[in-house]
Amino acid sequence: MKKGIRFLLYTLCIAFPVLLFFSARWFFATWSKVTVSEVIFHLATSLKGTSHSMLRQYALSCALPALLVLAVLLFVSFRTALSGKKTRCIIMALMAALFFFDIAYLFNGLDAGEYIRAHMDRSVFVEQQYVDPKDVALSFPEKRRNLIYIYLESMETTFADPGNGGAFPKNVIPELTELAQENEDFSGDGAALEGGYSMPGTDWTMGGMFAQTSGLPLLIPIDINAMSTQSVFFPGIVTLGDILHDNGYRQVLLLGSDAVFGGREVYFTSHGGYEMVDYPYAIEQGWIPESYNVWWGYEDEKLFAFAKKMLLELSASDEPFNLTFLTTDTHFEDGYICRLCGDEFGDNQYANAYACSSRQVMEFVRWVQEQDFYEDTTIVLCGDHPTMDADFCQDVDGDYVRRTYTCYINSASACADPARRRTFTTFDDFPTTLAAMGVTIPGERLGLGTNLFSGEPTLSETYGTQYMESEISKRSDFVNALSHIDLQSEALLEEQALESQPGADTVVEVDEGASITLTVSGIRNMIEQVRKVEAEYYRDGDVSTKRTVPLKESQGGVYTLEIPWEEIDPEDEDINVYVTGALGSRYQVFGQNGDVRVKEEVLTDYLKHLDDILSADEAGRYTVLTAVRKNITSKLTQEEALALSGLGGGIKTLFSRSENISFCAEITRDAVRESAGEEAVTQSGTVPAPDGPMQYVLESDWRGGLHSIRIGDREYMLEKQGIYFVLWDGVRGKAADAVGFDLINGETVRRLYY
Repeated sequence: MKKGIRFLLYTLCIAFPVLLFFSARWFFATWSKVTVSEVIFHLATSLKGTSHSMLRQYALSCALPALLVLAVLLFVSFRTALSGKKTRCIIMALMAALFFFDIAYLFNGLDAGEYIRAHMDRSVFVEQQYVDPKDVALSFPEKRRNLIYIYLESMETTFADPGNGGAFPKNVIPELTELAQENEDFSGDGAALEGGYSMPGTDWTMGGMFAQTSGLPLLIPIDINAMSTQSVFFPGIVTLGDILHDNGYRQVLLLGSDAVFGGREVYFTSHGGYEMVDYPYAIEQGWIPESYNVWWGYEDEKLFAFAKKMLLELSASDEPFNLTFLTTDTHFEDGYICRLCGDEFGDNQYANAYACSSRQVMEFVRWVQEQDFYEDTTIVLCGDHPTMDADFCQDVDGDYVRRTYTCYINSASACADPARRRTFTTFDDFPTTLAAMGVTIPGERLGLGTNLFSGEPTLSETYGTQYMESEISKRSDFVNALSHIDLQSEALLEEQALESQPGADTVVEVDEGASITLTVSGIRNMIEQVRKVEAEYYRDGDVSTKRTVPLKESQGGVYTLEIPWEEIDPEDEDINVYVTGALGSRYQVFGQNGDVRVKEEVLTDYLKHLDDILSADEAGRYTVLTAVRKNITSKLTQEEALALSGLGGGIKTLFSRSENISFCAEITRDAVRESAGEEAVTQSGTVPAPDGPMQYVLESDWRGGLHSIRIGDREYMLEKQGIYFVLWDGVRGKAADAVGFDLINGETVRRLYY
């Protein structure tokens, strides 16, 4: 056993520095300019939605070579004439040296020293220059203009030829060049394209989208891993989405990838109540086959087709709309070549992808211009950030300043000085977009942005881009405060502590009247090998009835146990699952108070199940208590909303896919008490029980405040976003069921044991 542990530790000591070496090498060969801020942000958010192509590239470029090197080193260590203690010591010394080389390589490549120095030095620049939209009396025109906002993935003015302000020998984006020159890109009376500077905190997709809609950099403290734990992005700020939402706009975010990636869904739903029309949505609606997946989800050819479909639907209504979407085919590395792409740039795949994107954007804009709604519609085309591809711009002169592509089409405003060439950042797109829609902005400033149609100087014109970049790179207590991230919050500290402890994914499948099945997989944070997995269950806290049963390993790393129904009381049983390591250490990875993920249920089916129970409940035995946790109600489909509204005596609250609301209710066969609103709601009352009525409290706040379904002193809502239902049995004085549906991540959670 000791030999096995030593071998495992030895293998890990070799594998880690080797994998880190190949990863760092691939990282810098793939990305041309990556900041520490971006790395931290993506470590703090879910990888869900990441391109399968990117993951495959990593596996082939890093994981596979690392495995081959590991195999060779292990062979030399144990299977050759050179094997022996001395050889292994030499290899360990080499691995130690390689590890320190890896750290130095990453530190230098990410310019981490400069990042640390900047964050040790505080700046009040953002605080002094920030104009809070809450303090600006914006005035919309009587007839509100529609908005089509297109984020062009990694699109730069750089890709035009020198005669048009670019840096490439041949213009890669001639159609986009034409659009910018015939409309407005703030280049004055010259032909050379003008674009926005991408400041720190804006130079990746989510950072760019955040900057252009809020006028702020997306910078978070280095010592947190909290963005994925937040229910909203920067809840205290007012963004473009918030402003349009408050003025009656229906807003849609259309993506050819998963909206969850990078925090886009959280940001756009919590700031403006955007409807998410993304890759999973396209599958759900049958727009693409369930098995369809290319690049990051589906290609831009389909994206533009779906955009046309959405625009025809949106324009059929009298309410103004904002359709925002993001292209993906020009994402690094080398872009995606679809059936529409040519080969005018030979074997330069990335250039061909950009050229194809340019043509598709032009075709789409021309289509919009032919539609009846175009007269009252402003189109904004903006690159989200400069490309991160390591070699695409390697021949560009070092003195050339790369900027994001910018173009405003059919603007309701004209430039105060049409001949003036502007210097601006992507922060300026925030107020400029509103001005292009005919909105009057007293002072012409919002966030860190300036309305480029006005005569007011931008911050980059006043202070210079280098000074701005230097100040924004520094730590800003003001920005940290706006983010509302509490570094010392009990929930965050508890989550961080839990993440470092051994754990596992436990799924409970319930076969009513027959058995329950425990499935344990994804055992993590254990250095030692797993020796066994056991379940302990006992009746109503009585340890004298405890039974300990091993789970069987059905396949690599997956353990299962079926417990016959006659052996267990689903309401009174305590169940715990333990993993024992090779060294004898025993860790609890699941317990009665943990989150239980059950085999996924369909919400409409469950609502019908509840309604059947209530409809047959002539004696008034059952009460359904429900409440929503975080931004969920806008995810209800029309069918789900109708099924929910029809429960019991009938719910009057209207649920719309265009907005989130706080909601809770007490539902019986003949009556409903409900509370709903844009702010937090709470409701209290009693439910029947054998020993007399029991007090309940319901709390809901879609923006991330208090959430609860509490009966007596027991909490039935889990620490997960979702819409929750408790079926209360008044005869027994117990919950017959408690289920939550996470409509964002497609999970069902249930508490089975009370």
